[in-house]
Amino acid sequence: MHLILAAALLATSGAGQDPFCNEIGKLAAGARESTPFETFHRTGDPLNLIPGGYCRLSSQRNWICGKSLLPPEITQASMAQRIAACLPDMTVVPGETRYGNRRSVVSGNGLVFELSETGSDRGHIGRILSIFIRAER
Repeated sequence: MHLILAAALLATSGAGQDPFCNEIGKLAAGARESTPFETFHRTGDPLNLIPGGYCRLSSQRNWICGKSLLPPEITQASMAQRIAACLPDMTVVPGETRYGNRRSVVSGNGLVFELSETGSDRGHIGRILSIFIRAER
């Protein structure tokens, strides 16, 4: 299984160049497993998408990532574009802004990323980025 995961990483566009794209490549390989993200679940390998943030694999085999006190260069829009640049055939669809919550969805290559940004730089916990990741079946 690890060999398949490694081969998928090498075949993924940009995977050998950028550590961020390596993480996206691991997710794409995990989404293609018969049970999505089984290797992550079994090995407990960490996922690092947002510097200084967290990513957790839920019991439903979805990833939940987040970070508060975002630096100015990290927004849901910039992260959506960065994710899409890592794999071919990814599409970004800006979502509606509701109650100050800025959203977008990135999909393709067997993955769906739902990104949401709330808060403001003036708040005591600043802006908060949440990313929900699931296998597209």
